Amino acid sequence: MEAAIIKMYVNDRVSTTVVAHAFGFATHKTVCDVLKKYKIKVREPSDGKDITHDCFLKVDTQLKAYVLGWLLTDGYVIGDYCGIGLDVAKEDENIIQTIKPLFGKDVKVRIVDRSSYRRDGKNHQDMIRLDVRSKSIATDLRKLNMVKGKTYILKAPKIPVRLRSHFVRGCWDGDGSVGVAKTKNIWCVLSTASPYFAYDLSNMIPLNTKVYDPTNSFKSWLLRISGGNSETKKFLNWMYKNSENMRLERKYERIKDQIDN
Repeated sequence: MEAAIIKMYVNDRVSTTVVAHAFGFATHKTVCDVLKKYKIKVREPSDGKDITHDCFLKVDTQLKAYVLGWLLTDGYVIGDYCGIGLDVAKEDENIIQTIKPLFGKDVKVRIVDRSSYRRDGKNHQDMIRLDVRSKSIATDLRKLNMVKGKTYILKAPKIPVRLRSHFVRGCWDGDGSVGVAKTKNIWCVLSTASPYFAYDLSNMIPLNTKVYDPTNSFKSWLLRISGGNSETKKFLNWMYKNSENMRLERKYERIKDQIDN
C-alpha cells in the first residue's frame, strides 16, 4: 500500500487529498505520514492558488490572535508540517466560515461523516473540518508553538497585550467552559493537559486566576477565574470585549446576561 501511495503521489503527480480519497482515508494526514517516512517532500498544493500562505507570519490582528488560541487548543498538524486542521461540531459551522477567509478562498471546509462510529450506540455527531494545506502556514504556526504532539508540552507564545483577550477567548472556545449554575454562581474554567499552558494563560489574564493540579476526578490541569462572581464578570467583560463575529455563540449565549453592554 505504501508503494502504491508513493507511486500515485510522485509518478502520477496526484495531490495528497486525492490519494487519501483513493485509499479511503478520512484525511490526507496518513498520506503525508507515509511520504515523511520515506523522506519525500510534500508539494505545496497546486490547486490552492488563493491561499494566504503568509497569514501567520505575524500575529498582528484580533482575528489572528483569536484563531491562534483555538488552533493551539483544538487544532492539529498534518503530516510533516504540510498543513494544519481544525474540527468543530457541525452546529458550530458558522465559526469555521468566519475563520476561513483568514487563510484564503481555496481552503477546504467539509463535513466529516461519523455515522460509522455510531454503531457503539453513542451519539457521535458529524464534524466540520477546516483543512489548510500549506507548509508555509504550518511552519509559521510551529514557531508560535503549534507543534506535533503538543498535548502535554504546549506553551503559549508571546502575544501583544492589546490582542491577549482575543487569544484567550480563542483558547476558551477551544478547551474552556463558561456558564451560570442554579445557585447563580458563574464559572469560567479551562482544561489542559499541559501545566505550562495553564500557567502561561494565567499570567496573561489581568485578573485573579488559580491553576489546579490534576486530581482523581480531573485528569487535566484546570485554570479557573477566582474571586467570586464580581471577578468572573470582569473576566467575561474583558474576554468578550469587541468579540462580534469572533466567538463561539453557543458558549456566549450561556453568559451574555452577565456582560455589560
